[in-house]
Amino acid sequence: MKVLITGATGYLGGGVASVLAAAGHDVTALCRPGREGSVPPGCRAAIGDLLDRASLRRALDGRDALVHMAAMVQKWSRDRAAFDSRQRRRD
Repeated sequence: MKVLITGATGYLGGGVASVLAAAGHDVTALCRPGREGSVPPGCRAAIGDLLDRASLRRALDGRDALVHMAAMVQKWSRDRAAFDSRQRRRD
């Protein structure tokens, strides 16, 4: 199966991406520019950002499934607008 995974450069998403790749799936990891080196072995990088709808659509092209593992892993942000924008821009 051709799978796109978000959050693959993080702890949990990286583990899931590694398991999928080891099971023989064709895994593409959506990652922000400069994070390509953090993509797990056996996975390929697709440069983009969840907040950029066009880059997400490009990364999804030809994929059979999406595994969404990305998250803002902080409970609080000094910049309330940045924190809130993560919630609003999901549409």
